[in-house]
Amino acid sequence: MLVAAVGCGHCKKAKPEFEATAAKFKDDPKVMFASMGDVAIELWQVELAAVDCTAYPQLCSGLDVKAYPTFLYFNYYNKKQLPYEGGRTVSTFALFLLLGHKF
Repeated sequence: MLVAAVGCGHCKKAKPEFEATAAKFKDDPKVMFASMGDVAIELWQVELAAVDCTAYPQLCSGLDVKAYPTFLYFNYYNKKQLPYEGGRTVSTFALFLLLGHKF
Protein backbone atom coordinates (compact mmCIF):
# COMPACT_ATOMS: atom_id res chain seq x y z
CA MET A 1 0.00 0.00 0.00
CA LEU A 2 1.29 3.43 -0.92
CA VAL A 3 0.28 5.83 1.85
CA ALA A 4 0.59 9.33 0.44
CA ALA A 5 -0.46 12.96 0.60
CA VAL A 6 -1.34 14.84 -2.57
CA GLY A 7 0.94 17.81 -1.84
CA CYS A 8 3.98 15.67 -0.98
CA GLY A 9 6.83 16.03 -3.48
CA HIS A 10 8.29 12.59 -2.75
CA CYS A 11 4.81 11.09 -3.20
CA LYS A 12 4.40 12.81 -6.56
CA LYS A 13 7.71 11.29 -7.65
CA ALA A 14 6.88 7.78 -6.38
CA LYS A 15 3.27 7.68 -7.64
CA PRO A 16 4.06 7.21 -11.37
CA GLU A 17 6.48 4.37 -10.58
CA PHE A 18 3.91 2.76 -8.31
CA GLU A 19 1.19 3.10 -10.96
CA ALA A 20 3.53 1.75 -13.66
CA THR A 21 4.16 -1.28 -11.46
CA ALA A 22 0.42 -1.90 -11.26
CA ALA A 23 0.16 -1.44 -15.04
CA LYS A 24 2.90 -4.04 -15.47
CA PHE A 25 0.60 -6.58 -13.81
CA LYS A 26 -2.68 -5.32 -15.33
CA ASP A 27 -3.17 -8.41 -17.49
CA ASP A 28 -2.78 -10.70 -14.52
CA PRO A 29 -6.22 -12.18 -13.72
CA LYS A 30 -5.71 -11.35 -10.04
CA VAL A 31 -5.77 -7.56 -10.63
CA MET A 32 -8.62 -5.23 -9.68
CA PHE A 33 -8.82 -1.46 -10.18
CA ALA A 34 -10.39 1.27 -8.02
CA SER A 35 -9.74 4.86 -6.93
CA MET A 36 -9.76 6.63 -3.58
CA GLY A 37 -9.18 10.37 -3.40
CA ASP A 38 -6.62 11.93 -5.71
CA VAL A 39 -4.25 8.97 -5.48
CA ALA A 40 -5.10 6.11 -7.81
CA ILE A 41 -5.51 2.71 -6.26
CA GLU A 42 -4.36 -0.39 -8.05
CA LEU A 43 -5.38 -3.51 -6.15
CA TRP A 44 -3.72 -6.83 -6.79
CA GLN A 45 -4.42 -10.04 -4.94
CA VAL A 46 -1.00 -9.69 -3.36
CA GLU A 47 -2.40 -6.24 -2.45
CA LEU A 48 -0.98 -3.31 -4.32
CA ALA A 49 -2.94 -0.22 -3.29
CA ALA A 50 -2.58 3.52 -2.76
CA VAL A 51 -4.47 5.94 -0.55
CA ASP A 52 -4.44 9.73 -0.22
CA CYS A 53 -4.27 10.39 3.52
CA THR A 54 -5.39 14.00 3.07
CA ALA A 55 -8.69 12.72 1.66
CA TYR A 56 -8.99 9.68 3.98
CA PRO A 57 -7.27 10.58 7.28
CA GLN A 58 -9.40 8.11 9.26
CA LEU A 59 -8.04 5.24 7.18
CA CYS A 60 -4.43 6.36 7.61
CA SER A 61 -4.63 7.19 11.31
CA GLY A 62 -4.40 3.53 12.30
CA LEU A 63 -1.38 2.79 10.11
CA ASP A 64 1.27 4.51 12.26
CA VAL A 65 2.46 6.63 9.32
CA LYS A 66 5.29 8.96 10.29
CA ALA A 67 6.18 10.35 6.85
CA TYR A 68 4.99 10.38 3.26
CA PRO A 69 5.24 8.34 1.20
CA THR A 70 5.08 5.22 3.33
CA PHE A 71 4.87 1.79 1.73
CA LEU A 72 3.32 -1.10 3.64
CA TYR A 73 2.72 -4.75 2.84
CA PHE A 74 -0.23 -6.58 4.41
CA ASN A 75 -0.43 -10.37 4.33
CA TYR A 76 -4.07 -11.41 4.53
CA TYR A 77 -3.27 -15.04 5.21
CA ASN A 78 -1.19 -14.62 8.34
CA LYS A 79 -2.34 -11.03 9.19
CA LYS A 80 1.23 -9.68 9.32
CA GLN A 81 2.21 -6.19 8.25
CA LEU A 82 5.64 -5.43 6.79
CA PRO A 83 7.06 -2.01 5.98
CA TYR A 84 8.48 -1.79 2.47
CA GLU A 85 11.88 -0.14 2.57
CA GLY A 86 13.10 -0.85 -0.95
CA GLY A 87 13.55 1.44 -3.90
CA ARG A 88 10.83 3.54 -5.49
CA THR A 89 11.09 2.27 -9.05
CA VAL A 90 9.02 -0.11 -11.15
CA SER A 91 11.75 -2.74 -11.04
CA THR A 92 12.13 -2.67 -7.24
CA PHE A 93 8.37 -2.65 -6.60
CA ALA A 94 7.87 -5.53 -9.06
CA LEU A 95 10.74 -7.55 -7.60
CA PHE A 96 9.27 -7.16 -4.12
CA LEU A 97 5.85 -8.28 -5.33
CA LEU A 98 7.27 -11.28 -7.16
CA LEU A 99 9.84 -12.43 -4.61
CA GLY A 100 10.05 -10.40 -1.45
CA HIS A 101 6.48 -10.33 -0.22
CA LYS A 102 6.62 -13.85 1.19
CA PHE A 103 7.12 -13.83 4.95
